[in-house]
Amino acid sequence: MFEQSISCPNCGTSIPFDVNILLQGQGFTCSGCDASIKLARESKDTVATSMEEFNKIKRNSLKA
Repeated sequence: MFEQSISCPNCGTSIPFDVNILLQGQGFTCSGCDASIKLARESKDTVATSMEEFNKIKRNSLKA
């Protein structure tokens, strides 16, 4: 399911999320206090490029 999580800035509860869903413009809600996280529009390109590079490294390491 979700591989990543972030601590809620309001209550500290762990919020599981999927980067691909964030890149689609959707957000996630904290189960502890209903705060939501969402990726800022101006950050999408940077995050998308970073994830592409990360996946490339991951694929290359599996080949070795």
